Amino acid sequence: MRHFYKKFTIIKTATAYFAVVMISICILLTSLVTISDFQSRNLHRSMEGINGQFLLHVMSMENHFLGQVLPDGYSTKSLTSFTFELATNIELGDFRSLLGREIPGLNSRDVRIIVAGEGTDITNLPYESPPPLETILEDREAVKDWAEDEEQNQEEKPPTISEGDDPVVLLYHSHSWESFLPHLPGEANPNSAASNEVNIIDVGHHLKEALEKQGIKTVIDTTNMTKKLNELGKGTGYSYTASRGIVQSYLDQYESIDYVIDLHRDSARYDITHTELDGEDFARLMFVVGESHSNYEINEKLATEMHKRLGDQLSRGVFGKDKTQGNGIYNQDLSKGALLVEFGGVDNHMNELHRSAEKFAEIFSEYYFEQLEKDN
Repeated sequence: MRHFYKKFTIIKTATAYFAVVMISICILLTSLVTISDFQSRNLHRSMEGINGQFLLHVMSMENHFLGQVLPDGYSTKSLTSFTFELATNIELGDFRSLLGREIPGLNSRDVRIIVAGEGTDITNLPYESPPPLETILEDREAVKDWAEDEEQNQEEKPPTISEGDDPVVLLYHSHSWESFLPHLPGEANPNSAASNEVNIIDVGHHLKEALEKQGIKTVIDTTNMTKKLNELGKGTGYSYTASRGIVQSYLDQYESIDYVIDLHRDSARYDITHTELDGEDFARLMFVVGESHSNYEINEKLATEMHKRLGDQLSRGVFGKDKTQGNGIYNQDLSKGALLVEFGGVDNHMNELHRSAEKFAEIFSEYYFEQLEKDN
């Protein structure tokens, strides 16, 4: 009996070591697509399939004490299926992993959910598909019918900000044409929610005011990207390249800028982008992290912190995208404090968007002054 138990222990130990070796090999194979593509992003995404409880389970084969930490009723995948999924990037039970790169529309699985907000799942992932330039060049009626707080507009800037202060935040809009159906009379097609008169820049103006009310000097770029792309003879797919030069010019002019925020509007509908807080309507926010550059994890940490402070009711979450899902960088390699924030969706009214901008300014300012105190 003792001999049998000894052999059984040897088998379990060998299995544990085999699992560790196979995991290491799979990580190497899935990361080293090419030598030039050996980035931390690849290793990070390869490691996503490895659950912490699974590793604890493997180690508990050698040290039974570790198994006591596992939750009651814990069960894990078989070593065979786990190794297969890690080596092939095909997830058993998820047909998108097999067909997603072959059938248009299914490749949304390449959008990585870093942190999920309330109601966020694979059915409502962000998908970037700007309209043709010809569409957004069209003149269309737009209305500015949102409430203006005249008293707030007449308030003096906080004493912490003077005209001579240099800005620490840059706001800009790579897709400045992104608009909202409630402000486009007669327009019902969400793919046509574009305007050069009422658009995401109006949200940017309100966010600038809200940030400065919190004591954070902010500069906003209001370039009409529709006009700029047309002058360059480029389509909407060139927008991030065009805005990159704009951002770089501000960074060259103001060394004081620590945070660069690109404001967008998502294409999701009202049931996804609307929430109610304390009896008031808000547009939900969402953060996109470009993963196709070496320092993306710094921006991911910032976006995750913003989501955490907003709460998962107001924030839809943090999503990672590489070049298989759009630009993949979004100019976020230019700053360690870069954010791409999606404010609401096509159905949100500007009043809701303004409330969300004010809420974002509150939590951002809390974070900013905390960091400032740490640095000092």
